[in-house]
Amino acid sequence: MNLEHVSSAGHVTGPATKQQCLSIYVVATTDRGTQAALAAAARYASDLDARIVLLVPHVVPYAQSLEHPADAPAFSGERFREFADTLGLDTTIRVCVCRSASSVTALLPQDALVLVGGRRRWWRSREERLAETLTHRGVRALFVDAAGVACRPYGSSTSVAKR
Repeated sequence: MNLEHVSSAGHVTGPATKQQCLSIYVVATTDRGTQAALAAAARYASDLDARIVLLVPHVVPYAQSLEHPADAPAFSGERFREFADTLGLDTTIRVCVCRSASSVTALLPQDALVLVGGRRRWWRSREERLAETLTHRGVRALFVDAAGVACRPYGSSTSVAKR
């Protein structure tokens, strides 16, 4: 498992990783949401012979410098490393030091498949809004419900017949 630090400009520092044909990206959100998204990514990766890249947004307030945040970015990555280890996944973890979680879009290739986990509610949660933002920026984002509902593209919903 590799841990890399990425600035908001997209510069990667850390060990180099071998490139494979397909990568499945998971954006770290809440503990349960990230676990659900990693579990879904593991199922997809085994079928597609793909690698899993966990993007951990380390959000820094505007009052602090991006180059020297108050909290260590490595701590953010280590927090989510346990989830990948529990599932037995060989995962590359990239910590993105940024101003907002949606800044991870700059790190994604144009044809990326991104999983965002969270809890689906009757109002849009922060995680659902993140998936929507990524979709509006041209990324194929799938929302994974932490309650165990199957993955589906953001914006698709079950239609209810109107009476």
